[in-house]
Amino acid sequence: MNISVLPGACLISVLYLLLAGCGQPNERLDEHLFYDGPQLQLKVVRYYRNIPFSQLGETAVVMCRSENTRDFPAADPQDKGWRILGEAGSNANHSVAEIAERMKSDYQVFDQRTLAASLQVLNISFDACGHFIGWDPARLPKAMIDAVKRPDSCAPQGIADCRYLDFEGDRTPRYSDLQVHAAKEVSFTASSAAFNGVQTLQVHTSDSGGLWHVDTLSGDLRELDPAMLKTLSVSGGAALTDWLAALLPSQSMLIWPDHLAPCGTDSSSAARCATVHFNDIDGNNGELNFAISGPAENAISEPAFHSGRYTQDQQSRSLGSLQELAEVLPRR
Repeated sequence: MNISVLPGACLISVLYLLLAGCGQPNERLDEHLFYDGPQLQLKVVRYYRNIPFSQLGETAVVMCRSENTRDFPAADPQDKGWRILGEAGSNANHSVAEIAERMKSDYQVFDQRTLAASLQVLNISFDACGHFIGWDPARLPKAMIDAVKRPDSCAPQGIADCRYLDFEGDRTPRYSDLQVHAAKEVSFTASSAAFNGVQTLQVHTSDSGGLWHVDTLSGDLRELDPAMLKTLSVSGGAALTDWLAALLPSQSMLIWPDHLAPCGTDSSSAARCATVHFNDIDGNNGELNFAISGPAENAISEPAFHSGRYTQDQQSRSLGSLQELAEVLPRR
C-alpha cells in the first residue's frame, strides 16, 4: 500500500496505517468542504484522536480530491479517493467550518488544477494533487538557521527527526508574492524568525523544482546583487548558473549570496569572497568561494574561483577548481 503524502504529514500517515489493523484510532466527527472547483476539492475533516502513546483529543486534517487521487485507498483518517495534505489543528471551542476558515488561506488554487500549500514546507502540485514538489527551509545551510535546542531524543543523539522544530510556532515560514505558472515556473518570497542573518529569501524554479534558486536578502549587509554572480562565465563560456544546473542532481537547491566574507579561515585577509552554497535531496552539499576584486560597492569585477568544498555521504573534501566539482558530483 503506497500513500504519498506531503513532507510533514508523512510520519502521521505512517502511524495511521500501522494502527489501522488495531481498530479505529480516530473517531470521525464532521467535515467541511472549503474549495469546490471543477478539477479539485479541498476539505477539512475533524475527528477525535484515540491513538495509544499519542496526545488524545480533537484534531483535523486537510484532504484533497481530484481525478488524480481516485485510486488513493481509505486509511484512517484518510477517505478513499482523497489525499491527506497536512494537519489543520483543532480546538474544542471551534467548529469545523471555523477551522477551515482559519487555515484556507494556506491553500491557494491557480488555474483550477495547480495547488500551493503553504505549510512549513511550501508544496505545489501542477496536476490537482496527483504529485507535489516542495521547497523545504530545513535544507538551507546550517549557518542560515537559528536552531532551537534539541531534546536528547533528536538525532544524532537519538533517532527522532527534529529538523522542523526550528520552524514551529512564530518561527513558521511565511510565504508571500507567490507566482505559479502553467510552464511549471514558481517564485515566492520566504521569511522566518528562524533565518539567521537573513531578512528574506527570494526563491524561484523554472523547471518544476528540478533546481531551486534562493537569493538571500540581508538588508544592511547586502553588498552585491546575486544576479551578478549567476552570469559569471565559467568552463566553456557558460554562465555559472547554467553550468551548475547542468551538473547538480534533480531537486537540488542553490543559495546565492548578497554579501561578501573573508576568503578562507583568515578573517584578517584582505581578500573578499562570495560563497555559493548548494545541496541535493540526499543531503550532499557543498560551497564554492569566488574572490571578488575591486570595492564591494561596485559591480563584480573579475571574480575568480578561490576554493570549495563538497560533502557526500558525510565525507568532505576540498575543491581546488570547478573542474574538480564536476568530477566528484554524481552523474546525472
